[in-house]
Amino acid sequence: MLASEGNGELERKLQAWCDRLEPFGLKLKVKKTEYLTTEVTESSSLKVNGIELSRTAVFKYLGSATASEGKLMAEVNSRVSAGSYLRPGWKGPPPELKSVEGLSLSELTGSDTTVPASDSW
Repeated sequence: MLASEGNGELERKLQAWCDRLEPFGLKLKVKKTEYLTTEVTESSSLKVNGIELSRTAVFKYLGSATASEGKLMAEVNSRVSAGSYLRPGWKGPPPELKSVEGLSLSELTGSDTTVPASDSW
């Protein structure tokens, strides 16, 4: 991730990055590279090696989403959709509780309480 105050400075940083990769036989995949700007009215574009970069409205970095207009809805939606992948694991009690259901806790802890059956979850 590169950050900059203006397009000119960012273009110079991108070109420097490309130049540093080249001696190692690496290339920046310009077609996959996107940029985000918080300047909504800005209509200029960024170019690297003569190829124009595409502009994005939402940028994801290390699991956090940043929107160009600065609103938090992109982050909220990102977290909710990430949580939906966990949905299959939310059915019923945790596995460690299933293994002791029906046993009295007095057998485990000395208390007189009984662990509820799974249909009450």
